[in-house]
Amino acid sequence: MKKRWKCYVNKKSIKKWGLCIVLAIILGCMCSGGYSGIQYIREGNNHSVKKISEKNFQLDNNIEVNQGNAVYRISADQSKIIISFPEKEYISKLKYAYTTLQNTEAKVRIYAENLYGNEEVQEKIDYYNTTLAHSIVNIHSKVSKIEIDFENIGTIMEVSDFEIYNGFQWNIFLTIFLIMVVFFITYMIFFRNENARYPEIALLMTILMLSGCILVLQPVTCTGMDEQIHFMNAFQLGIKKAQLISNAAIDNVVGNADWLNWHPMSSYEEHLEEIHSMISLGKMPTENVGSGYWSIASVGYIFQTFFLKIGLLLHLPFYICWLMGKMGNLLLYAIGMSIAMYLLPCGKRVFAVIAIAPVSLFICTTYTYDVTVTVFITIGISVLLKMLLTETKFNRKWQVIYILCMVIGCLPKAVYAPLVLLAWIVPKEKYNSKKECYVFRGLIIASMLLLIASFALPVLFPSGGNEVAGDSRGGNTSISGQMSYVLGQPVAYAVVLVRNIWNSLVDYVIGRSIFGIMGYVGAVTQPILFALLVFGVALTDNYKNKDVRDIKSKHRISILFCIAIVLAFIWTALYLSYTEVGNMVIAGVQARYYLPFIFLIYLCFQNNKIRCNVKVENYQMVVMTTSGCFALWQVFLNFICTRML
Repeated sequence: MKKRWKCYVNKKSIKKWGLCIVLAIILGCMCSGGYSGIQYIREGNNHSVKKISEKNFQLDNNIEVNQGNAVYRISADQSKIIISFPEKEYISKLKYAYTTLQNTEAKVRIYAENLYGNEEVQEKIDYYNTTLAHSIVNIHSKVSKIEIDFENIGTIMEVSDFEIYNGFQWNIFLTIFLIMVVFFITYMIFFRNENARYPEIALLMTILMLSGCILVLQPVTCTGMDEQIHFMNAFQLGIKKAQLISNAAIDNVVGNADWLNWHPMSSYEEHLEEIHSMISLGKMPTENVGSGYWSIASVGYIFQTFFLKIGLLLHLPFYICWLMGKMGNLLLYAIGMSIAMYLLPCGKRVFAVIAIAPVSLFICTTYTYDVTVTVFITIGISVLLKMLLTETKFNRKWQVIYILCMVIGCLPKAVYAPLVLLAWIVPKEKYNSKKECYVFRGLIIASMLLLIASFALPVLFPSGGNEVAGDSRGGNTSISGQMSYVLGQPVAYAVVLVRNIWNSLVDYVIGRSIFGIMGYVGAVTQPILFALLVFGVALTDNYKNKDVRDIKSKHRISILFCIAIVLAFIWTALYLSYTEVGNMVIAGVQARYYLPFIFLIYLCFQNNKIRCNVKVENYQMVVMTTSGCFALWQVFLNFICTRML
C-alpha cells in the first residue's frame, strides 16, 4: 500500500496535484464568474435591489392588507397577488419575505419575453417552509406581470417586502461544482498512467471527489429513500444515556420529511437559508428521545453512528453533525469499494463504472444501511473471484475474510444470504485439504441458514401466536395473511413470482430503474446511455494479468443461479411485507436492491471474442472520465440547475 501512495506523492506528482488545483480554481471561478457576468449584462442598467412599489400590486378581496408596513395576509384558498410592470422590467430574481403556520405552496406565473422577444407564460411552484423566512424566485427575464396564485394554500400566511433582486450575484455552489468538474477531469488526464497501474486508488479518489460534491450540494433534507427512518436509527444508537434531548432541526427533517422530499427549494439563496435554519434550529432543544437498541440490522449503521456521535460530542453545529453521519457512509463506500477493486482479478473497469454510477454515488451520501450491505457483499464477491480465477490458495485467512464480509453484508438484509453459497464454486484443489473444504462448505451452509432464520422465523412463528402485520405504506398488508397464499398455493405463487421478476428484469438490470433513480432528488437523464456504457465496458474490459483464468461456463451458470435465488428472496420478502394480500403484482421492489450483485451479472457477459487494443491507461482514462462526467452532469441537472439557478 505504501508503494501505491508513493506513486501519487513524489516531486513529480506534487507538481501535477498543484497544476490540477490551480487549473480547477482558475477555470472553475472563470466559468462561474462568466455565468454571473452574462446575467449581469442581460440586466442592462437594472443593477440594484429595488423594492417594488405598492402601486404595482393588484389584490383580490380575500387578501388583507396592513397599510402601515405593506404586509399581505392570505387566509383563504383561491387568493391571488398580481404584480404588474407597465414598462417591462428585467428581473433576475424576485425576493419576498413570508411567514406561514404550515408548509404550503403557491403557483407563480411569470409573463416574460422569450428569446424571440415574444411574451410567454412561465409557471413555477413556490414552496413555503415554516422554518424559513424568504422566497427567492429565479426569473432572469424581462417581465410585464407576475401572478402569485394561492389556490390551495390550506393555511394562514403573510407575505411582505417584495423586491427586484438584480446585480452581480456570485453563486458559491455553482463555483464549487465547476471547480470539482475541472479538478476531476485534469486528475484523470494527468494521472492516467498512475491510475492504470493502481486503479483502486483512482476509484477511491473518484468516489471521494464526486460523492463529496454531492454531499455539499444536496438539499438539507432527507433525500434518500426512507432516510428519516435510517437517520433516527443511527442517531438513537449513539445515545448511551436513557434519554437525550432532541432539537428542532431533527424534528423538522424527520417530522416533515414527506413534505420536504417533494418540495425542494429553488435558489441557492434559499439553500443557504436552509443551512442557516438547520444550524439555528439545532440549538433549540425539544422533547426527549429514547436511546436505541441494538439488533441485527444495527450493523448497517455503525459507521454513520460513529461519525455522527463524534460531531455531537464536539458540540459542532447540527448541520455539520448531519453531514458527518453521511460522511461515515461515504468513507465506508469509498474505502470498501477500492479494497474490492484491489482484490478483483478481472473486470476492474466495469466494476469502477458501476461503482461511480450516479445512483451509487448518491446512495453513499445518505443515511441508509444499503451502503454496508453493498460494500461488504462486494468485498466478499471480490475474494471469491480472486480464489476462483487466480492461483491463490483459499486458506483460512481468506475463508475468514469471505465469511465475515458476506455475513456482515447480509445481516441488515438477510435476503442476500444465498450469495454466501457462491463459495461452493471454488474447486476443492484450492483448499489445503479435503477436510478443510468440507468444513468450510458446511460452515457457509450454516451461515446461510442462520441468516435466513433471522427473518423467516419471526414470520413463521410470531410471538404470542399473533398475526404479523405488514408495512402499512403498502396498503392492506398482512405478512401472516400473505403467507397463507404462498404456502397454500405454492404453484400459483411461483407463477406470480416468475412473472413479476421477468417483467422487470430488463429495466432492473440494464434499463432506467437500475441507473436512473436518485432517491427523492430526481431521476437521471437518459439512464439508458449509462447502462449501455456499462454493457459496452463489460464486453471490452479484457485487461488482466496472464495468470488470471477466464470464468468457465459452469461458473457463470452457478453465479446466475445464486442470483436467481436471491431475486426470489427479495421479491418474496416484499410480497409478504409490502403487497396487499392476494395481489398479483408485487409492490415495493426497487432496482437499487440489485446493486450488491449487479457487477456479477455484467461480469458474466465478458468473453475473449471481443478484443480491445487500446492502451490500458488510455482506456481507463476514457471510461472513468466518461462515467464520472455523466455523474457530474446528473449532479448539475438535479442539484444545481433545478435548485440553484
